Amino acid sequence: MLSDAEITALLNSGKPAKPVVAAKPSASEARVYDFRSPERFTRDQMRAIELVHEDLAESIRNNLPSYLSTDVRCKVIGQSQTNFEEHIDVVPDQTQYFMLALDPLPDRIVAIFDQQTCLAMSERLLGGTPPDEIVVMPLTDLGAVVMRGVWDYLMPHIKNAWKPIIDLEPRFIESSSNKNWVNMLLANRWSVGTSFELMIGGRSGTLVIYIPYAMLKGIADDVSPSAWLGEVKQESSQPAEMRVALEDFMQRASLEARLIVGTMNLTFGELRSLRPGDVLELDSSVGRPYELWVGGGPSQGIGYTAEPGTHKKKYAAKILDRVIVEQ
Repeated sequence: MLSDAEITALLNSGKPAKPVVAAKPSASEARVYDFRSPERFTRDQMRAIELVHEDLAESIRNNLPSYLSTDVRCKVIGQSQTNFEEHIDVVPDQTQYFMLALDPLPDRIVAIFDQQTCLAMSERLLGGTPPDEIVVMPLTDLGAVVMRGVWDYLMPHIKNAWKPIIDLEPRFIESSSNKNWVNMLLANRWSVGTSFELMIGGRSGTLVIYIPYAMLKGIADDVSPSAWLGEVKQESSQPAEMRVALEDFMQRASLEARLIVGTMNLTFGELRSLRPGDVLELDSSVGRPYELWVGGGPSQGIGYTAEPGTHKKKYAAKILDRVIVEQ
């Protein structure tokens, strides 16, 4: 016979099981995921790309003025990432697009100067003076050739900007003002756009460089701020031979030393009345050590207290202590 406990267990086993209700995720756990436009570049990769372009902006500031024979300012002002089609939707018509390769990386980057800046630079390089008001129009064939010269000039600086991450050989591919054609080539490319603010000869402008994710996918692990900063630090350190040569030069460098017995103030009238035999009273006390300054005075030199004397039939000074100058 079955016990009461066994009978109860048998009856309960015949009941339908209670449905298990999954716990609803909290608001903090839920997140929206856009399958059409997933994020491709990580935050670290975005920062590394920004560092590269900040280096490029500095090169433009330092070198482009000599090419254009006018003052040039340049700085990075922002970044964004989306597919290329959404990038150029806001680009005005008649804009000139410049396609560049970064060998050996695949794909191509697209760079855009605002059209007024293109026209102003081409006018300046052709020997003219850009007018105050520039009518926006497509570049002529000659203007496109001139702008290619600008990019050819910038290629070594683009290479140097990327050197901390990868050794590249930038080259100019082509340029076009056909927005639809450029869009057809790169529309579905997920890319990051870096915007620069320009000031050329007192005229403000912009430069935007678009880099597709596919170009950097193969070196994604190297695109990081730590890799960029580490390489820059390594490049900036002096080779051992240079340090030795610098130390040797410093050991042999000649510095002027002055032993100051004392000082005094004179009016211009007192200076004019000085005659041979006059006695001038200094501000130093008898028995007080003199001051010896090397490489300048108290504001910029190295100071010591010293005791005067003679050595080998010449006046001499015996170093007593170091003078600490309070800033």
